[in-house]
Amino acid sequence: MTMSRSTKQKLQELALEVKLLKEQKAQLENKNEKKAAIFDMMIAIAEQEYQVEARKTASANKKSTTQLPKD
Repeated sequence: MTMSRSTKQKLQELALEVKLLKEQKAQLENKNEKKAAIFDMMIAIAEQEYQVEARKTASANKKSTTQLPKD
């Protein structure tokens, strides 16, 4: 079975498109990883500078929102 020229061309174009999309996906994943690392550093600096905990913890999720903190 032989493929027509246009079928071969379409397959080549689709293969190129898949390759380009995979490259774009990898770049976005890398960008998101860098962004997450920068946000993590910003939170760490803020916590250190202001001596507060800014990150949620498992125990914080279990606390009732109706209770007010005691002074």
